[in-house]
Amino acid sequence: MLNEQSSSEWVLQATHLNRELWPGFRPLAEQLQLSGIVFGIMLNPVLTYGLYPALARRGVRVTPLRRMGAGMVVAALAVVIIGGVQRRIDAGGHPSAWWQVLAYCVLVGGVITVAITGLEYAYTHAPKALKSLTTALWVLTIAAANFGLSLLNGSIARGGWLAGLQGANFYWFSVGLMAVNVTLFALVASRLPEKIYVAAVALPPETEAE
Repeated sequence: MLNEQSSSEWVLQATHLNRELWPGFRPLAEQLQLSGIVFGIMLNPVLTYGLYPALARRGVRVTPLRRMGAGMVVAALAVVIIGGVQRRIDAGGHPSAWWQVLAYCVLVGGVITVAITGLEYAYTHAPKALKSLTTALWVLTIAAANFGLSLLNGSIARGGWLAGLQGANFYWFSVGLMAVNVTLFALVASRLPEKIYVAAVALPPETEAE
């Protein structure tokens, strides 16, 4: 849900920002999302071939579940930045769009760590007969996030019991939800056994000789 906000609520927020990133360059509100995409393209190989191996060499076990937990915290930090920006807007200010660019980059870092690792975990830790089902269930979480966000926004728009989540309060509520989620995730992850169902493929002797 935190990630899905970036293509809806964050775009609406950007219309109230000072979007002149440098003299003569003023992108549209929806174009600020490109900063996160570009950052994500660069960050993925840095994490895979740089940070994770470096931590492993120092004795830090970077398990998939630890990566996912860390990614959730990073994603929440991105929303904290957005909440701070929204608070200034609520007070009548027009903060720089550079703050939202920073938030997009931080969010993408968290999403990469959670989404790519989670998809890998869903496949490698499922028995052969359940790999497709487990992977499908993982992808289904994206649909669940969009549905949950639509219910949240619908309640606010109709003046329902969440109508008080206006302005920055909307983002603080999201951060609170993630705090609960990370706590529950840590409790479950600490009890999950590491059992990978993907075996290394042995090459035939003649292939090895070649």
